[in-house]
Amino acid sequence: MTRHPSPPRLDYDPRPPDALRRRRRTRRWALRVGVALLLLSGVGWGPRVWRDVRERYWLDRCAAYAAPAGQVAYDEPKAAAMSTAVPPAGTGPGPVPAAVAAD
Repeated sequence: MTRHPSPPRLDYDPRPPDALRRRRRTRRWALRVGVALLLLSGVGWGPRVWRDVRERYWLDRCAAYAAPAGQVAYDEPKAAAMSTAVPPAGTGPGPVPAAVAAD
């Protein structure tokens, strides 16, 4: 029997060193933890941030509103305006009732 020499070993894609594999594994875990923390913070702060964004939107819309020149914003009827000028009986300045003075 004749022995044939073994063919030369071809290393097309050599296995990365252990340190590089550990680094990749650590990066993957860090990415997973980061995504999990981002999702958890979104659950906790999401509704509050959404509410604040909506409120800010409407505040900006209201602040930017300009009424037309001829629009009346408030008009009180004349009879109601006159009745509020005179205080109802017993509410104006006068003597203090006995029950209040005793306290």
